[in-house]
Amino acid sequence: MSNDWQRFLILRLPVMVIVLALAAEGAAWLLRDTPRMRHPLDKLVRLVETRTLDAEVVVLGDSVTQDAFNSFRIADDTVAANLTTNKASGLIGSLFLVRRYLARNKAPRHVLLAATPGFLTYVPDGSTYDLYIHTVFTRASERKWLKAAGLRADAASWTPAVLKLDDRIAGRILGWLRADKAAPFQGTRPLKTGVVPEAPGGNAIRPDILRSLLDWSPRLGGAGLRALGDLCGLLNRRGITLHIAWAPVAKEVHENWRRTGLLKRFASEIQTRKAQGCGGVRLVDFNDPASYPTHAFRDENHLRRPGWLTKYGFVLRSYILGLRRN
Repeated sequence: MSNDWQRFLILRLPVMVIVLALAAEGAAWLLRDTPRMRHPLDKLVRLVETRTLDAEVVVLGDSVTQDAFNSFRIADDTVAANLTTNKASGLIGSLFLVRRYLARNKAPRHVLLAATPGFLTYVPDGSTYDLYIHTVFTRASERKWLKAAGLRADAASWTPAVLKLDDRIAGRILGWLRADKAAPFQGTRPLKTGVVPEAPGGNAIRPDILRSLLDWSPRLGGAGLRALGDLCGLLNRRGITLHIAWAPVAKEVHENWRRTGLLKRFASEIQTRKAQGCGGVRLVDFNDPASYPTHAFRDENHLRRPGWLTKYGFVLRSYILGLRRN
């Protein structure tokens, strides 16, 4: 081996590696407070922290309700603040979003949680928990809540930035570039009357897939129940009425849940927790004013567009405007 190669391997290469590692650490330090913009929840958190709405109704919910709000202009932002997410962050994410919203905005008169029962029972874990809870909600109060609920709350162990360029540098730079381009709270398309719901066939979900929900029998408990109790307490102390509305599910699934007493049991489990402030929760079923057959869905969590989703959009608008009048 020549002397030049020896000098390169023994001296220059290590120096280059050290310089690159230090440069990466410096860049990561400068970008440490830059919010990431990886998914819709990151964007929603950014909006909540930078915009003031003072809406009369705050809307929470899972994918089917989120899809309606992201597709259509259900109501003006000052009437309904859309804080819907998806099942990945669950009720824990909704609690933290409401906390952050109330820190910047006037208290609304009503909070509407429009979701399927599974949203109230789901607690993310593994990589889903990391992506939608642990790396999104990092405030000290949120870490404290997660620890008290028995969930992993400690900050991620330190890893050299040069080994996590995508997360600690590239992702933060993209977040900085997209900081002013976060999606609006709602979609821009108006709801239109006369849109005919889609017929069977096409992109409708197979009946056997939704049929698996027939035997589903969850129970409130653990961190999900703690989040519900804390949400009830937070709103109750501020004089805010919480409404829990069961979002659309396939008609045969909904009928089975009624027949087996699942919906009645959920109502009882929620309203008997008076000490936590849930005694005044108003329960409503969005499957009553409009039923949704299996072919109304394109997958387990979303209605077909534009017809069935428009139908649900009008149900949401009617209920929200009714709250505004009361």
